[in-house]
Amino acid sequence: MQTSLSDIQSGWRTFRAWTKRFRSSVEVFTDNPLHKVYLADALDLGELYLAAAPSTEEVEKKIAFMQAYFEALAIECNSFNESVKKLLKFQSRLCAPHLYGFWFFQTDICKFGAGASPSFLGDHANIFCEDAGQIDFSDITVIIPHNLIVVRRPTGNWTNAAVQNLLKRIRADLDFDGLGTKFGVKTIADILYLTPSTPYFGLGDRPALT
Repeated sequence: MQTSLSDIQSGWRTFRAWTKRFRSSVEVFTDNPLHKVYLADALDLGELYLAAAPSTEEVEKKIAFMQAYFEALAIECNSFNESVKKLLKFQSRLCAPHLYGFWFFQTDICKFGAGASPSFLGDHANIFCEDAGQIDFSDITVIIPHNLIVVRRPTGNWTNAAVQNLLKRIRADLDFDGLGTKFGVKTIADILYLTPSTPYFGLGDRPALT
């Protein structure tokens, strides 16, 4: 069943309230480096880290990505506001370190065209969840075409069984929407690198950033 207009309106009110809290949260001092993982956008020695204090640009990129994701979700979801509330809670500095983190990268931006959403034009994005079934990999792929996925496991190192379970979930999602691909796999402790063999490169020429 499709969601109602009032539910969609409530969901966007929830999103707007979150954007204010999210912008403020990066100003909160914390001496726990894990509290910065929710805005990490770089890789170093197999670990995700934030090289410096989060920039306004990175904060706004995260907000734009979540907006683009929810624009797609609103079309498909039958409980939009509840889904928005749940997923946004996961994106916080307190929750993110204890959840699965997914980073999507264009390692060579020149190879990629535009994504499907005018709301997000970045070359990397991240999202956090309790398990992979809570996010739509097909929607993410068309929003940010990518050729590398980095996944942080919140507890313990990656095992072969855990990797295969995740791959099964991702492949099923992508196959359903005609975006299926095989993946190269590399693990370093709690970090998993997935490299699609046939990435989706986007819709066409990339719009100029203004």
